[in-house]
Amino acid sequence: MLSIKGIYDGEKIIPKEPINLKGEKFEVIITFLEPIKESRDIKIGDFCGIWEDERSAEEIVEEIYKQRENFEMREVKL
Repeated sequence: MLSIKGIYDGEKIIPKEPINLKGEKFEVIITFLEPIKESRDIKIGDFCGIWEDERSAEEIVEEIYKQRENFEMREVKL
């Protein structure tokens, strides 16, 4: 049994990878998983939301600074 992904464009199913079945006929099962959202449909607001964390703001900031310990402030000469 061979499983591949494809895209249904409203008229036909387009395979996302080559199919090499040597001209034989096969019975297939087609399962529609979910609609594909076009990138232009995604708005920046879709990435916004409430931040949920049980830590205090100070604890979060402290963790950020700990993760950046290897990054030192360097003087920039212009």
